[in-house]
Amino acid sequence: MDAYPPQVNKKLWNRFYEPLILLLAYGKSQGKHVKSDEASSETCIDGSNKTLNKNLLDELAYICDYSPSGDTVSAIAIQDGPGLIYWVAANTSQGPKVKPFLSGILQLLGQVYNASDEQLSTLKHQISDRAIVFSAQKLRRYRFMLK
Repeated sequence: MDAYPPQVNKKLWNRFYEPLILLLAYGKSQGKHVKSDEASSETCIDGSNKTLNKNLLDELAYICDYSPSGDTVSAIAIQDGPGLIYWVAANTSQGPKVKPFLSGILQLLGQVYNASDEQLSTLKHQISDRAIVFSAQKLRRYRFMLK
């Protein structure tokens, strides 16, 4: 049996290759991809722990996902500089709700460094309470699914 090339018009054929060419081009410029389970305790240039930084950003992005529909997924990155700049990307325009929530969480996390054990316990409860209230809709949905 002979194989025949697919009968596709040239425009459609070119549209198929455009994303592949972009992936190839951008893939080379992005550097090596590191999966979460492969992340080691390598230190960054500034001496910080890459794994801790990644885990922090993953957890912050997770608590910013407040809707059970999946429309509020976000990713967070840190830009080093004279002061830390947090970049938040989302698949919907959730900024008006997420920005104040995330700012409040980061403000509480900023107090952890010099906190006593008692203050640390209070901060943990405050962060948990804010995350629960923020994600109440999603948590109610999960509870309903468990019944």
